Amino acid sequence: MDPEIIDAMSLAGDRAKVNDDAYGAAGHRIWVIDGATGLGDPLLPGRSDAAWLARTANRLLHAHHAVRDSGQLISAVIAGAVSAFAAERLRAPEARWELPCASLLLLTIGADEVEAIWLGDCRGILSSGGEIFTCGETADGEAEERAWAGQLGGALGAGAMLRSAEVIKALRESRDGFNTGRGRWVLGLEPEAAKHVARATFPRGGPVAGLLMSDGYSALELKYQRYDAPALLAASADRGLAAMGVELRRIEETEDPDGRRWPRFKRSDDATAVLFGA
Repeated sequence: MDPEIIDAMSLAGDRAKVNDDAYGAAGHRIWVIDGATGLGDPLLPGRSDAAWLARTANRLLHAHHAVRDSGQLISAVIAGAVSAFAAERLRAPEARWELPCASLLLLTIGADEVEAIWLGDCRGILSSGGEIFTCGETADGEAEERAWAGQLGGALGAGAMLRSAEVIKALRESRDGFNTGRGRWVLGLEPEAAKHVARATFPRGGPVAGLLMSDGYSALELKYQRYDAPALLAASADRGLAAMGVELRRIEETEDPDGRRWPRFKRSDDATAVLFGA
């Protein structure tokens, strides 16, 4: 049975800016994409290079979803993005950190198992045969980023982080290492990244229920610790994603607007979540 989207939500982190996330499903596959916030002037038409990459990758995943091998699928998506970038860019990049990049989590639903592959920090929670499985970003990865944000931010607070020259410089230095072996592997314009996807398989013990999300939504579990994995999946299904989005923004805008309790680079991140069944 192919995955069916039951509920979906994609909230912009800043109402004045473009939402850099995307999601989709086709055939046996379902996915979520989280474009990484740009750190300089755009290379591409539109208001956001990250949104351009997320939407380009989403289109290419739909176009190539029937490719059987997941690694080959990612290679096809990257190759298509490279071609589109060459055709559409407004100028040549002057530094690696300018190149658009994103996180991706993609599931392939088989008759006997579910395969998950990912690049970056999206997260998935699956339920099948009475068991809970997780994939993608972990509490350890979130804790590392939170500690780094706290170290860089100091007294700035989440509202001012991405306007600080010091923080921008540090983020650019970090992004220079993406897809080079010196930093994390993400979805971008480097074909080598397709060789470094993380991968996990889970037995399918009957119907599958799942939640795929960008890190802006998984913050409810990994950053703000309001839920563990089973509880977040259950609450998302029982309450609905719109209600969960209200809770998420209440934490960020009312409980901790300055990022003192939970250090972060932005007050609110784009938050995308997809509930599905198969």
